[in-house]
Amino acid sequence: MSALLQIEDMSHAFGGVVAVKDFTLSVEEHEIVGLIGPNGAGKTTVFNLITGVYRPRQGTLRFNGSSLLGLPPHLIARKGIARTFQTIRLYGDLSVLDNVSLGSHSLVTYGLMAAILRLPVFHRTEEAIRKRALALLEMFGLLEYAGVPANALPYGLQRRLEMCRALASRPRMVLLDEPAAGMNPREVQEMVELIRWMHNEFSLTTVLIEHHMQLVMEVCPRILAMDFGQVIAEGPPEYIQSHPRVVQAYLGTEEAV
Repeated sequence: MSALLQIEDMSHAFGGVVAVKDFTLSVEEHEIVGLIGPNGAGKTTVFNLITGVYRPRQGTLRFNGSSLLGLPPHLIARKGIARTFQTIRLYGDLSVLDNVSLGSHSLVTYGLMAAILRLPVFHRTEEAIRKRALALLEMFGLLEYAGVPANALPYGLQRRLEMCRALASRPRMVLLDEPAAGMNPREVQEMVELIRWMHNEFSLTTVLIEHHMQLVMEVCPRILAMDFGQVIAEGPPEYIQSHPRVVQAYLGTEEAV
C-alpha cells in the first residue's frame, strides 16, 4: 500500500540560506510521526511546504497519490490536510463557535451569488456547518464556551480550540506545530492524552513538531530529527534519544540525554 504522504528529496531556500535540503518522508495512513530538532532546523518550513505556503525549489510532494506542488493552501486543505501553528492563530474577537465554523469553509461548494442572495443552498450549508461545529466543541469539552470570544479563553483552552478548528475541515491528516508550546508539565500530559484521543477518535494520520521530548517520546512511535534543514536520524524514540548526532544537535555534546 502506498503512503498517504510521500515526500522525496524536497529542498527549499530563502535567498542563499538553505532551509530544507533533500528532505524525504513517507507517512502511512493512521501513523503518528514526530519531527524534532533545534530552533532553525527547518521543521516549520517543512509544514509550510506541505501546506502550500511555500513551493519547494525541488523534489516531489504527493498526498493520497496526487501531487501537491503548485496548489494554494485552500486547495491543499480541501484535499484533506489541516494544521495548527506554533503561535496560536485564532480569530480572537470572534466567538469560539465562529472559530470552529470557519474551519469548515474550505469545504463550502456554494458560490458567491448564493451567499449574497441567501439562496437555500447557502442556509442548508451554513446550518450543517454550525451543527458540526457544536458537535466538535462538545467532543473537545468546549461547548460551554461556544459564545465566548476566543481571546478570552485560557491559553490551554485556546490550544485545544485550535486543534478542534483544524478538525472542522474533516481532514485525513493533521500537522501539529508545537501543540504543547508554553505549557506546564500538567498541561503537557493533558496534551499527550488529547493528541492520542484525537488521532484515534477521528482516524487521523498525524505529524507533529514538538520540543517537549516527553510528549514526543510518549506519542510518536517514529521520530525524525532535523538539523540545518536535513534529517540526521530516524527511528523509534529509544533510538532517537540516544543517537549521537541528535544529542550533539541539541546540546553540542555527545553525552546521552
